[in-house]
Amino acid sequence: FSMKKLSRFILILAGLLVLLLVLSAAAPASPAAKLSAALQSQTKGTTDASIDVLIETTSFDYDAIVAAIEAAGGQVNQTFKYAKGLAATVPVARMMDIAALSGVSGVSLDELQYPGPAAGGDILPAGGASLHDQKDLDAFAAAGTGYSIEGDFETLTLDGAELDTYYGYQLDSMNAESVWATGNFGQDSLAVVIDTGIFANHFMLSGSVVGGVDMSTDVGTGFEGFDLPTNHWHGTHVSGIIAGHGALGLPASHILVQSYELYTGQTLPEISPGVKLMPLLGNAPAADLYGIKVFPHTGAGAPTSLIIAALEHAIDLHVNNVHDVDLINMSLGGGTGFEGHDLESQVVDFATSVGITVVVSAGNDGPSSLTIGSPAGANTAITVGAAAHPVNTRLFWDFNFGILGIGDFLFVDDNTQMVYFSSRGPTSDGRSKPTASAVGTFVLSAFTPGPGSLGFASGTSMSSPAMAGVVALLNTESETNGLGASPFDYKEAVIAGSHMLPGFDEFEQGAGFINAADALAALQSDSDYGTAHPPIDLGYADTVVKPKGKNLGNVNSRNGVTFQVKDLAPGYVDHYYFKLHPNAEKIMVEFSNVDLGDDPIFFNSLEVHLMSAMRTTDSGYYLYSVNVWGDALLEVEPMNSTASGTVFGVNAANMPLMDGYVRLTIENDWTTFDNMSATVKVRVITGNNSAKPDESYSGVLNTGEDDGFFPVGFGPNGVELDLSWKHDWRFFPAADMDMIVAWFDTDGNLFFEFGGATFASPEKVIIDANNIDAVFVLVDGFETYGLDEPWKLDVWHR
Repeated sequence: FSMKKLSRFILILAGLLVLLLVLSAAAPASPAAKLSAALQSQTKGTTDASIDVLIETTSFDYDAIVAAIEAAGGQVNQTFKYAKGLAATVPVARMMDIAALSGVSGVSLDELQYPGPAAGGDILPAGGASLHDQKDLDAFAAAGTGYSIEGDFETLTLDGAELDTYYGYQLDSMNAESVWATGNFGQDSLAVVIDTGIFANHFMLSGSVVGGVDMSTDVGTGFEGFDLPTNHWHGTHVSGIIAGHGALGLPASHILVQSYELYTGQTLPEISPGVKLMPLLGNAPAADLYGIKVFPHTGAGAPTSLIIAALEHAIDLHVNNVHDVDLINMSLGGGTGFEGHDLESQVVDFATSVGITVVVSAGNDGPSSLTIGSPAGANTAITVGAAAHPVNTRLFWDFNFGILGIGDFLFVDDNTQMVYFSSRGPTSDGRSKPTASAVGTFVLSAFTPGPGSLGFASGTSMSSPAMAGVVALLNTESETNGLGASPFDYKEAVIAGSHMLPGFDEFEQGAGFINAADALAALQSDSDYGTAHPPIDLGYADTVVKPKGKNLGNVNSRNGVTFQVKDLAPGYVDHYYFKLHPNAEKIMVEFSNVDLGDDPIFFNSLEVHLMSAMRTTDSGYYLYSVNVWGDALLEVEPMNSTASGTVFGVNAANMPLMDGYVRLTIENDWTTFDNMSATVKVRVITGNNSAKPDESYSGVLNTGEDDGFFPVGFGPNGVELDLSWKHDWRFFPAADMDMIVAWFDTDGNLFFEFGGATFASPEKVIIDANNIDAVFVLVDGFETYGLDEPWKLDVWHR
């Protein structure tokens, strides 16, 4: 299990963990009586184990629920003002009782979210590595990973006349300079950054930070403080992308100067003999910033409840007239059961309703479709995908390797492209996400710990603040001219001012790549300011939202399905999907006749991703990435994913085969030099359990309910158990149900099997034993979103 699955597993086992303790008493005569006695005793037992949960409620009247939690030995950590719910720490043994309380509509784990959403990655070393040491260059664009550079430049803060003089040399241009030419630099707009804090004394941010608060676990330690240089770099980097107003003074011979001038065609201004100035500007360089630190200085995760509390703090600042909060940037996120439905998304929507525009990173769980998580799936959020711009991407490669022009070999397309890691839509209920896209690869911005620290970083964490800067420009236009524009007006302007990137679909890029000047023109031409964001029906949907791409059809046949990848250009992606049936035993993806094209520096490869029916999170990938540059075989079996042949950069996960739609994504790696082609064969090997089961059981459960342990049959060599339900992962949105298996051997020993308490859908458990005396199964409705969910358990005797 991952830590996330382990926490989930603990919650599902609520009230059952004391079984092992009570079994030390005198044993009843039969296995069934023994288990019955254990289950009776567990309701009276105690355990020190507790779990952090989010509790959704039917109203804001929390008194009775709070009293019940405290009476059960738990504690309430947070009650929410703007979404119906609370956060609590509850004894595991009493969790089922809490879930059954009147007024409780759902219980879920208070799971961790991350900046980036995984900013804890290593900082890459500054230069010095050879090309062939770094064949898997995707590591350099890994989400949330920075690249720190220091010491070989002069730093300057640009304000007033200097900003007016030098703004035209911006590196990561989304045509914001055309807006700046009108005198609009985002002044009088305030952006709240919910992140790792903001280093206010950084030269790029001098005078921009008007306040902040530390809500992280650093409070009470020597690392407490939202504006310390010891904070993790992520929030400072993000803030520089929104409102940075600095510049570098560099020798004319410096690789950054040479690369900038090569790829932009501009000559940087000389500010002293032999020294040139390169501006580093956010899209709203005159905007104000307020930092809410929710992640500790280590960059570790923070519970969702704390993110919600930070959102509510920002809303309070606004509604109580402490600060005129215009927008919130959230370069963070995590998975969710139902995008747009969870408590975090509800608070985002409330912020929008009071006039705060919320800009959120789409997530770094691409390139498969249906990978939008939370809060990116919030209905009213401007959700931002990540794109690679030729200039800043090539500049980084030149700087990294110290070779002028190498960037032309590692990013050959002169068009801006969507990046493989950017999460794709649509949402589970068919809404279009992301909203639009912005630069998100190798962005050079403020860093920590020094006031002159700079770093390159990649991720939708970088594209979100780029969009937030554009929103700040729109807000300045509205406030300067008294337009009274609403967050929805800004969202409409962003959509109208974005341009579709060739070769990528709406579910990959949203409305396209943002153009700040065109967004401003769209806002200026709006005929109806102050429009409220239209609501949507977030109800439970029976309609299947299929993955995007080509349906491969019957891959279960003897010969499977063979198709051609033809002249796929570097950085572009082909999407396929097929349906995996319950009796599948192995997925095989075979590559042959791989044509690398022209490969002058031996970097060309296809990058292959194979994702299960799971969605919203990268934990659903059987194979997150495999780079193929010759004949190769990718194989996925239950708990065993492998890649063999001419491959490198294999990133595999071991998990059960999951019934439902499997997504196969083939990308010509974005660092490839030429078009590539290959023959691909997909085949699924099925077992013989397609026959009717020996036994079947069924029932209906709601969230948090279970029917208790019931006995099932078995064979001389064991038993296979398959739990399915109406809205499983073949349907979107999908409920999640689980099963826990208890069995006795012929010596009277009790065993538990927890392999059916996972994200898998359907859940499958095989007990391979020839000494079984009894088997019992508990079916649990983990998350059914308050609806009765029909389930079926098929049992095969082995």
